[in-house]
Amino acid sequence: LLVRSADKFSRSGDRVIASGNVRFSFKGYDVTADRVDGNVQTEIFLLSGHVLVVGAEQVVRGEEVVVDFKAKTFRFIEGGGQFGPSMSQGNLIGDLFIKGQEGAGNENEQVFEDCTITTCTDDPPHFYFHARRANVRPDKRAVLRDVSIHVLGRKILNIPYLVIPLEKYSDRYTPEVGRSDDEGYYIKTSIFTPLKGSSFIKNHVDYYTKLGFGLGQDYHYFGQNIQGVFRYYGITNKPNS
Repeated sequence: LLVRSADKFSRSGDRVIASGNVRFSFKGYDVTADRVDGNVQTEIFLLSGHVLVVGAEQVVRGEEVVVDFKAKTFRFIEGGGQFGPSMSQGNLIGDLFIKGQEGAGNENEQVFEDCTITTCTDDPPHFYFHARRANVRPDKRAVLRDVSIHVLGRKILNIPYLVIPLEKYSDRYTPEVGRSDDEGYYIKTSIFTPLKGSSFIKNHVDYYTKLGFGLGQDYHYFGQNIQGVFRYYGITNKPNS
């Protein structure tokens, strides 16, 4: 624990208390706050007042933040997070900014309530998504529920459910149009259907000039100790497909 500044500082055993322009470094993170109450043994710190926690690829802000540096988890009230491009495997060329009434998470998954999401660096942002709840897996996907899209201060669209792929080679919402020797000209689409929790179904409705229609589904399931994908797909006018 390296304390860089504090108006008041005291330490009793493993417990550290500081207040007033506090800034310290711990476990590879730089932290600023108005008040700090932490334990260097459990590595759990309660931070309050203009909190800023800066890591290599992640930034957490809030009025009150609890950080477990050992488990690398956080919980905040009236704050947000900032995630670097590498956490989306290169799909984002800039940072992803999230603000919410409350949130919690770790390096693998974050959950935000009543939040806004944008990649715009301006304040206020030119565009953003507002969601009742957002579940973000930095290297997988962001799942937003009860979403509204805002551009230049105006709400332009409401969507009950939105999935933003963050995998390096993931499908996109826009239809894929092209041509191949085996399929002829084709158009391939993906339509998402939400399920309980983070699970969802991706429906495929495709058309090939040489093959006909293609229909299928990908069932993405997530549990506490298991996750995976179950897929099935077929060409409608080819019984053996």
